Order: sequence, then structure tokens, then C-alpha cells
Amino acid sequence: MATFVLVPGAWLGAWAWEDTARALREHGHTVLPLTLTGLAERAEEGGPQTDLETHVADITDFVEKNDLREVTLVAHSYAAAPVTGAAGRLGDRLQRVVYVDSAPFAAGMCMLDLMPPEAADQLGQQVAARGDGWRLPMPSFEVVGLSSSLDGLDQVQRDVLSGRATPQPFGTYTQRLANHAESRTWRGPCPDRLP
Repeated sequence: MATFVLVPGAWLGAWAWEDTARALREHGHTVLPLTLTGLAERAEEGGPQTDLETHVADITDFVEKNDLREVTLVAHSYAAAPVTGAAGRLGDRLQRVVYVDSAPFAAGMCMLDLMPPEAADQLGQQVAARGDGWRLPMPSFEVVGLSSSLDGLDQVQRDVLSGRATPQPFGTYTQRLANHAESRTWRGPCPDRLP
């Protein structure tokens, strides 16, 4: 049986994996959903310093501290960035990586590179106006649906998502992922145009 570490996307916590975790456990797998710093029950741990490197370290430390071996890392959406970074550090502890509504993240990229410049600017303005300069509130489902799949989510599930979502530390969107072999992230900001 496999050991799965499930990493949720932006604005979400381990709670988002409840149904998936239950189904995998019913098949005899070890399933460990992980909440990243600054989100869900770990919201109070976040701050302006919370960035992509923080989330890469969250995943790496979790696997190492629990002495997990032959791990399957599962990345949903945003989690592709920190999971790709963590995969470069975990070496022989890692068996495979699964990307859900995402893909491997390229070294040198940041999340804002995945959207048009005007959309990245809008997010920066939201963070400045409504997020204390470091938190990105979850946008409407219409906006989320422009870059992520909402297929299969009924109104009840959408209500749960929007009701339990927490603001995403914006440093996780602006920090660039380093070369996987370097197993560190660049400290430089992503786009120079953000406030």
C-alpha cells in the first residue's frame, strides 16, 4: 500500500482532502493531508514573511519529521509550486508526484507568471487594499474558474469551499521557484510591477 501526502491548493487546508483521504484509506493506503503555513487551522502562523520557501519547507519537514518513505506527493492547483520544490529535496523518500488540476512547476517561475499581467496587477491591488499588504483573499468562483477547474463541484461544495477558505499569503505567489537541483527558492520578487 502507498503513503500519500496530500497538499491542497491556494486558500485551502487539509480539510479539502477529506473525501479523497477517506476513499484512499478504505483501500488500505496511509493518507496524510497537510495544511500549509498561513492557511486554515494554521492561519495564525502566517505573516508577511510567509512565502513559497515556507511552503516548500512545510512539505519537506513534514515528510522528514514523520520519517516517511516511498511517499506519493499529491499537489492540487497552487500546491504544484511547493510540491515541485519539495520533490527536489526529498530524494529517495519520494516515490512519485501526482498533479491534480496543475502540472510540474518550472524553476524560475512564480504563480503570477501563470496569468496575464493585468490579472497579476489586480491581485497585487487586492492584497494592498484588502489583505494588509500580504494576504490574498479568495476571489469569486467566476475568477477562480478562469484558471482552475470547478468541474464536479455542486453549490453545496462551493459554499463549503468559500466558507472555509482563508486568505493566501501573497509571498507564495510572488516568490520564484529555484532550480530543483538547488533545492531552494529565489528570494527575489516575481514581477517588478507589483505595489
